[in-house]
Amino acid sequence: MTNSKILLDETIAWVQERVTAKRFNHVRGVALAGDYIASRLPLNLDKEKIALACWLHDSCKELKSSELVTEAKRLGLGPNAFEQENGHLLHGPVAAMTVKEKWNIKDQDILDGIAQHTLGMAPMSIFSQVIYLADALEESRPAQFVMPIWSELGLEPYFETANKSPLGITSEQAELNLAKAMLKASDASIDHLIKVQKPIHPRAVDVRNYFLNKIKKASI
Repeated sequence: MTNSKILLDETIAWVQERVTAKRFNHVRGVALAGDYIASRLPLNLDKEKIALACWLHDSCKELKSSELVTEAKRLGLGPNAFEQENGHLLHGPVAAMTVKEKWNIKDQDILDGIAQHTLGMAPMSIFSQVIYLADALEESRPAQFVMPIWSELGLEPYFETANKSPLGITSEQAELNLAKAMLKASDASIDHLIKVQKPIHPRAVDVRNYFLNKIKKASI
């Protein structure tokens, strides 16, 4: 990517101005997790693009739900009734369109990774899966939530090791590990929403079923 280091530095500073210190620390952790996953699993991903998507994923997180709905409409995202009632779920798609508008970022991997980091997508690219999992596995998340996901990835947590050498597995196995981790993360997220009696976006269920079916097909 042209002038990627300059763009990354400028966007990091921009994000820092838009979020709280606590949120910025989370974003930094997501960037560390994304780089770690991309380094250790043989997925042939562009780590500069991973870094940009991770640093920008929560750039609209601090907007109020009503502001997110307004921005989603302005940006032509066409939020449905569920999303208008639960505007916080729009922070990923709004962020993707905002950084496209603000920073002229047109790479679809980056935009999809940002847009899909909360709910996922069915189908979902390997790149977007890494951003989703990096967000889910950031260090501040509860251990009971993250450890089963790390186990499915076949990795120790990034914050417990300095090892970034690639795992000695095939790309096919790495993609299967990702799918298993996505299913585990989806199940845990849905389970949490049920326990706290919060509504579940239909897409979250679709994503869960997509990865369940993908894993079943791989085992045949």
